[in-house]
Amino acid sequence: DLIPKILETNPQVFEIYGRVSQTGQSERFETYMEPLNRWFEVSVYGVGNEQFIALFDNITDRKQQEKRTQEMYESEKHANEFRQRVLTMINHEFRTPLTYITASASLLQSNGDLSDEQRIDLLRRVRLGSDKLNHIVESYLFLVASYASEASLSYRLYRRPVFTEDWKILVEGVVSKRRL
Repeated sequence: DLIPKILETNPQVFEIYGRVSQTGQSERFETYMEPLNRWFEVSVYGVGNEQFIALFDNITDRKQQEKRTQEMYESEKHANEFRQRVLTMINHEFRTPLTYITASASLLQSNGDLSDEQRIDLLRRVRLGSDKLNHIVESYLFLVASYASEASLSYRLYRRPVFTEDWKILVEGVVSKRRL
């Protein structure tokens, strides 16, 4: 009667009390008591004649700190995974346009036998590669800024043709995390 509804919310406590009072073997456990909105570490000792003593230590502050620590760990873990995915994708996404630019520039520089049409095509490739690289940098900076500031991502991210499937999956993951 000291703790309302304890029999309904924490029946395992009474099972432990009964076991300790019968066996005399001490037990220690942690339990959340909903009626009190508190966590307790309970030490139960048998004292003979099917009797016991229960000592309650309020560990609510410790449990709350453990929860905050776990949440911070999960958040840092998620941030590290995000950074790793972004770095992996950037490595791939940057190399593709840079390859176009480098190869086209090398052909323009080393091959004097190119027709005007071939030169124009190579220059077009350099321009497309540069544009794509610029869009990637712009999109990456926006994505990182949005993630870092916890701002919601705008619809324009989905409309940019520069994003590959990997980028779309990453952006959708960031958006869904923000909605949780």
